[in-house]
Amino acid sequence: GLGWLMMRHMIANAKAKGLKTVRGQVLAENVTMLQMCGELGFHSRDDPDERGVKLVELPLDRVPAEAAA
Repeated sequence: GLGWLMMRHMIANAKAKGLKTVRGQVLAENVTMLQMCGELGFHSRDDPDERGVKLVELPLDRVPAEAAA
């Protein structure tokens, strides 16, 4: 609920400000957050510098306006 709402608001705000990408780090054990990121279109990969951390990235040009609202 609340996590989805906050993430969608953050994505919409980033898109409105003209940012190209949203990036973040998620603990590999945080399966719920990684699943949400995947469903929102983020790409995930292992962080080469931090063990047990995933890097998530969402290219905003691939997010339809209605999906970020």
